[in-house]
Amino acid sequence: MEPNKSEEGSEQHQSVTRGLDQVSHLFLSHVAERAARGRSRNGSEPPVAPQDNQPPNVLLTSRRVNRRQLLSLLREQPVALEEGMKVIDVDLPCETFGNIELLALDGTDRLAIIGVDDKPNDSLLLHGMAHWDWLVGNVALLRRMYQGQAINFSLEPRLVLVAPDFSPFFRRAMHYLSSLQIHCIKYHGVGLPGGTGIFCEQLFGNTSQSQR
Repeated sequence: MEPNKSEEGSEQHQSVTRGLDQVSHLFLSHVAERAARGRSRNGSEPPVAPQDNQPPNVLLTSRRVNRRQLLSLLREQPVALEEGMKVIDVDLPCETFGNIELLALDGTDRLAIIGVDDKPNDSLLLHGMAHWDWLVGNVALLRRMYQGQAINFSLEPRLVLVAPDFSPFFRRAMHYLSSLQIHCIKYHGVGLPGGTGIFCEQLFGNTSQSQR
């Protein structure tokens, strides 16, 4: 007998709703927040902070998030990916490998390349590896470029790949990469009353702690 589709839909909805309280700070649109600040400036009562026992907001129909929106969010709020993450440069040229769109430092002051796509794309891994290779081969240049940043060059750069999903081919290839620290993050686009939002889900990665 086929499984009850309504029950499957209910389980999926509950799973998404449970994750909302962990990702409320990742919204691309803050229309409601700006409106609340405006009311406060006009002399009205400030909005009441939600209590822990209040039910979570209900997500609307999912929406597509384009690359420009995603890059803008991650540039302004890199903690959406990981606590302590901060962006230190954008569109860093890497000769024939194309630009590193987002270069960041993690909480241990390790360089992190953030690769982004708004669709499943196996070449995201190849581009990321090429950018990683360029960083490793240009440490002297990076030291001069980022003298004001406390970068720990004793640790090899990380590769953080963000996409709406990853193909079986991509996931299989990850099993054979042991010398790079790679984390793959799946994002979800959701419709909100004030606009479009996303939340990020850590999927899988290579946890190698390789050092130079």
